[in-house]
Amino acid sequence: MEDYLDEFVDSLGNGDDPHDCWQENGFWPSRVDASLEDICVWITAISFNYLENGGLEAYLTFVSGRALPELLIGFKILECEELYKVCEILLRQFGAKYPRKDSVRGKVVVNNLHQIEALETKFLEAMEVDHYSEKVETYAQHYFEQRNRSK
Repeated sequence: MEDYLDEFVDSLGNGDDPHDCWQENGFWPSRVDASLEDICVWITAISFNYLENGGLEAYLTFVSGRALPELLIGFKILECEELYKVCEILLRQFGAKYPRKDSVRGKVVVNNLHQIEALETKFLEAMEVDHYSEKVETYAQHYFEQRNRSK
């Protein structure tokens, strides 16, 4: 199978950086030229890249952690039920209102480090159970097929 995911990650937004959707004062999907669905699937791919390279603690502490609530939408689109469940558990660690502000989120991570470290393993296991890699690759392939038809 051709690798569509890397191209999807690199090209979403038509020149705008999708990271700009997530700021400390909220989620602003209109900052890029892409659908909400595409942005939310894109952030799942970016998030797992961070997770695999730095761990869940680092992912949550840095700018990347601002996007955690949108992972739920991405997992729902991809029909990744186990990942959705793990993400819900992780979100509950942060209370009723998810903190987009990096310093606030960082304090919650430090105070809940043991639970968060345990959830990192669950995320990686859920990726396998849900066949995440295959689903996100298929999504990326359909994205390009649709884009090519509209040209």
